Amino acid sequence: MTAVSKGFDAYVPVDACGSFSETKHQTGILRMVQAGVVVSDYCTLMVEILKDNLVPEAGPGRMSSFPRQRKQRSKRH
Repeated sequence: MTAVSKGFDAYVPVDACGSFSETKHQTGILRMVQAGVVVSDYCTLMVEILKDNLVPEAGPGRMSSFPRQRKQRSKRH
């Protein structure tokens, strides 16, 4: 919230935050949203930072769960 008040964009991955109380957790998230902090989940924020899961910085095997284009089969004559 301080970063936002100083003119910065601030992003918080809510699945990387915690509290001893669900009420405190939800209240904290609400306060951040009201202050202008963008809340999301870790994975979404990382993909947005990388812009593309195919860049080397995404690391090996990151596309394994995504559908791939089928290879063309050779035609039999």
